[in-house]
Amino acid sequence: MPVSRRHFVQGVAAAGLATLVEGKFNQVEAGTIAQSTAILTGTHFDLAIEPHHADFTGRRVKAIKINGSLPGPTLKWREGDTVTVAVTNHLPEVTSIHWHGVRVPAEMDGVPGLSFAGIAPGKTFVYRIQVVQNGTYWYHSHSGSQEQIGLMGGLVIEPRDKDPIAYDRDYVVLLSDWTDTNPDTLYGNLKKQSDYYNFHNRTAGTFINDAKSKGLRSTVQNRLKWGRTNMACT
Repeated sequence: MPVSRRHFVQGVAAAGLATLVEGKFNQVEAGTIAQSTAILTGTHFDLAIEPHHADFTGRRVKAIKINGSLPGPTLKWREGDTVTVAVTNHLPEVTSIHWHGVRVPAEMDGVPGLSFAGIAPGKTFVYRIQVVQNGTYWYHSHSGSQEQIGLMGGLVIEPRDKDPIAYDRDYVVLLSDWTDTNPDTLYGNLKKQSDYYNFHNRTAGTFINDAKSKGLRSTVQNRLKWGRTNMACT
């Protein structure tokens, strides 16, 4: 059955995602993150990218904040406008912002080494974008693993004309995986061994347990099947 926007929002709240929608996180180190993710509107935006630390699991790890929050503020543009976004880099390394799904000139796409050189430490780059579409998108870094440690945010482009769908309030849900492992280390482990983090791999112990519950013949056939596919058993 089709789900109305109102029922969807109610379902999100019931599932406990409303906290994420508002940009609040449990166990985040006091004083390092804003209490809520800001919603910025207009035609000019200033974004400051800064080093940061967060604690989601009881362990203090490296993160990135944008204008004091993780994820960064939600930007609201309007179809037909020309917007400028001044991004200042306070990190000790090159950074960037890519406008995911947005039709922009190559030099405004935010991909270092392809469309521009990136934003050097201490420098400001001004994106100038003529908005020719509407919808819900997101922005994120295209530099190293910065996206994985917080350099991202929501982007809502309102239609030029009145929205044909009536609503009381609009919610933006931005979901992302998080790991305390350095993303570069994680990527390196997966490049060396694709099933490095698969904790469901079969062992001699699981073979014996399966043989007892499913029978020896069935268990052997199952293991041979997985062997022929050259895939990790999940």
